[in-house]
Amino acid sequence: MAVLPPQFRFRLKEDSDVPAAHPDPLTSDVIARLKALPPAAGSPEAEFLALLENPNPIEAVRAKVTAYFERVRKLLANPQQRKGEIDRLYRVVLQRRKDAIAFNPTLVESPFLFPTRTP
Repeated sequence: MAVLPPQFRFRLKEDSDVPAAHPDPLTSDVIARLKALPPAAGSPEAEFLALLENPNPIEAVRAKVTAYFERVRKLLANPQQRKGEIDRLYRVVLQRRKDAIAFNPTLVESPFLFPTRTP
């Protein structure tokens, strides 16, 4: 979030609009802010910068999502790895929940959202 400008102007996309040239002004601003850091190699910021600088970032993200989906699908399909992968995914969801609450402590959630697991 620190690399996003505090404000920017935009207009809603019309059905007749042609796709914007990449990078658009907002993306260019974010790229400049990331380069000013500069991000450590292998960090999420460096990965984000690489995606934004990609000539086709949508395809790059699509390829990453597809690869992740296939990896998880294969692990869940393997009887020896299924339980471990389910446990890992559950821990990821719990951590994301904790991160969201830490980011916005005013969130109120139902106690039924994440039931506790018995050993």
